[in-house]
Amino acid sequence: GYGTFTPRTPGGKVMTVLVTGFGMIVALGLFSAVGTNLLFYLRHTSHPRWLGTFIFLFLVVYILLGATTFWAAGLLQGEPSYGDCVYFACVTLSTLGLGDYVPKNTRVFSNAFTFIFVAGGLSWASVSLQYAQLWCYPQHECMLRRHFDSDHFSDTPNADISTMTRVPRDAGAASSSSST
Repeated sequence: GYGTFTPRTPGGKVMTVLVTGFGMIVALGLFSAVGTNLLFYLRHTSHPRWLGTFIFLFLVVYILLGATTFWAAGLLQGEPSYGDCVYFACVTLSTLGLGDYVPKNTRVFSNAFTFIFVAGGLSWASVSLQYAQLWCYPQHECMLRRHFDSDHFSDTPNADISTMTRVPRDAGAASSSSST
């Protein structure tokens, strides 16, 4: 947390722990799902050779643009330098939120921008981590296969996992029956 407000009663502390635990589960599931779907989309629209470079560069540019906005618009308390704003952006997207720099609570834009920055950044960080995982451990692609398989899609060998292309069940049955 950012340390600008804290619960004071034992009941408030217990409730904060419970809500935070539930919120983390929901948030991690949401960012993972968004990341998986973005990665699925990117693998269909991008040249595979440049996909990893694009994902990494976009994350770096996202952090730098966020830091620039925090710095230029004066969205953080105190008078932080641009380097401090880059540090804040990285610490915030790592979900540490150490509290040494905090958004100004007196400006609605500051809170709204911070929320949007964090939601978008964590979603893109999820894309980056999932891509790195697939690049380092190709066997994890079967997890994505399970995510994109459903009753409407085939689990046949002719499904193109390298591009995560869905193969309709009828098409899979037609190609397997025509080969016998």
